[in-house]
Order: sequence, then C-alpha cells, then structure tokens
Amino acid sequence: MEFVNINGLNTIEVITKEKLIQQTVSLILEKGYHGTGINEILRASQVTKGSLYHHFPKGKDQLVTEALKSSTIKLSLQYKQLLKSADSLEDGLKKLINHAIQELELSEYKAGSILINVSQELGSINKHLQTTCKQLFELIINNLESFFLEYDIEKWEELARSFFTSFQGAIVLSKAYQETSFLAQLRTSILPEKYL
Repeated sequence: MEFVNINGLNTIEVITKEKLIQQTVSLILEKGYHGTGINEILRASQVTKGSLYHHFPKGKDQLVTEALKSSTIKLSLQYKQLLKSADSLEDGLKKLINHAIQELELSEYKAGSILINVSQELGSINKHLQTTCKQLFELIINNLESFFLEYDIEKWEELARSFFTSFQGAIVLSKAYQETSFLAQLRTSILPEKYL
C-alpha cells in the first residue's frame, strides 16, 4: 500500500480514523450513546486502544463529536442534492421523505440520525456534545430554510422548521414501530397550498 499524506496523516491512519468514526456511528444508531462503550467500538473497528487515543486523545466524547459531524455533514449533503434536484417545494420534501423511508427499510430500521439519538440521550448532561448537536441541527435546518426561501414562501423559516420537526418525529416513530407508515402519512400530508 502506498502511503499518502493527508492533513498530516498517512493512508493507514486516515483509514483507521474513518473506521473508528463509522463504527461509532453504527453502534450509536443501534445501541445509543450510553449503550456504546469504547471497547465495543474498538472490537467493531478492529483498532487498538492506542490508535483510538492517538486520533481522539480526549476519548469517547471527542470520537462521538467527530462521528456526529461526519454523519450530519454527509446527511446534509444528501439532503442538499435531493432538494437541488426537485421540481417544486412539494417534490423536494417528498424526496427527503422517500430517502428516509428507503434508508430505514434497507437498514432494517437501524438507520436514522445519530444526531437525534445523542441529543435525546444526553439532555443537558454533556454541554459540549449538546452544543455540537445544536450546531449540527442548525446546519440541516438552514438547508431546509434556504429551500423554502427559494420558492418565495412567506413564512419560510417557520414552515421549514415545522416540516423538519414533523419529519424527524416521523423518523423516530418509524424506528420505534419498525414501519414507515408515519413517514408515508407525512408524505401524503404535503400539499402545496399548505406552504403558500
């Protein structure tokens, strides 16, 4: 394997760091923040404790912060692409819902948002992670607000946030019930005149 230097890390270090982040995302989606321990992350990623602390010297909270950022930025970019390809406001919102339905079904309801999982579990226990969650929620909400604004919606900010709240609630309920009827119901309730 050829070693390439990326931001001061060689190829193996980049792969190791990414494995740790991806396994953390997967485990937190499945077991939650408190249900996921460092040793479990190490086993799942097949990485040594020394490597973990090399990349994340502050331990689990630093690793979870990076996992939150990585996962949310990827999700935000997926949402941006879906909204950009939309023919209308209604079409864009339905594309987001269809994407969520597909992700949940393909993952057998293990997918979802690490952001929701962590923010629900921590409440106000960990101020740093709570602040990170708030900033990352704003990233996604700002994308939606911009999308609503493109269609000259009078109450664009309020309606974008209302949709986001309903959308995230439908994802949480879909995971809990192991069915996508909540998302399907939200999809059928999107009427163009609702947003005019």
